Amino acid sequence: MTLSKNKDLRTKEYDANKIKDIFIRRAGHEDIDSLVEICKKNFRDTIVWQVPRYFQKKRWEHILSSDAAETWLYMASGKTAGLVTLIFNTAVYKQKMRNINGGILKKLCFSLMCPRLFFLKVFKKIHSIAFKNGRKSSVTLNEPHPEKYTWIEPLAVLPDMHRKGIATKLLEHCKTRTLQLKMSGIKLLVKPVNTKAINLYEKLGFKCTGHYTYTDIYTLTLREETTDKISRTT
Repeated sequence: MTLSKNKDLRTKEYDANKIKDIFIRRAGHEDIDSLVEICKKNFRDTIVWQVPRYFQKKRWEHILSSDAAETWLYMASGKTAGLVTLIFNTAVYKQKMRNINGGILKKLCFSLMCPRLFFLKVFKKIHSIAFKNGRKSSVTLNEPHPEKYTWIEPLAVLPDMHRKGIATKLLEHCKTRTLQLKMSGIKLLVKPVNTKAINLYEKLGFKCTGHYTYTDIYTLTLREETTDKISRTT
C-alpha cells in the first residue's frame, strides 16, 4: 500500500477558545514523549500505558516503525492535543504487538509494577466471564472480509482539550486515509460504559456490529465490499 506523502494536512478552523495553527500531521519518533504523555493521562486503567516510561517509549518505537499502521497527531498552537493510530494490516500489527508484550514473565513484571491495575484487570476478566451468560462474546457480526477494514487503536485527546472537536477531526482524517488505502471501512473497540465515546461514534455513522469480551465492536462502512478491491502485492 502507498501511504500519503502529505506530511501535514492543515485546516482553516478555530475552536471556541480561538486556538490557532491547527493541523493534523504524521507522527515521528521525535513525538514519542508527547504520545506517552497523552496515553498515560487518558488510559489510567490500562497497564501497558501505565508502566514505566521506558517500556511505553519502546512500545511507541515499534508502533511508529511498523509498516502495518500509521499514527497521526492533532496539533493546536504548537501543542500535541490528540493522537490516533490507524491499523491497515491487522494480522501483521497484532503479531508485532504480541512480540512487544512478551511472554508470561514480562506480563508478570508489568503486573508487579502496577498492582492496582493488575487486580482491576483480574476483576474485569471475572466480570467478563459472568457477562458472557447474557450476551454473545468474542463474536463479530457482518464481517465477511474483516481484512478490508482499518482499525483504530488507540484514539486519545489530552483531558484539558476534550469537547473541542479534536476526536471528530481525527476520526474524519481516518475516514479519508481509509478511502485512500482503498479499504471498505473502519472498526474500533469501545467499552459499553463509555457512553460519551459511543455517542460520538454513532453520530459519525459507526454501528455496533459485535462484541469482544467486555468491549463492543463499532464499524463504519465507507464503501461496498464488492467495489474497489484492495490491491495486493505478491
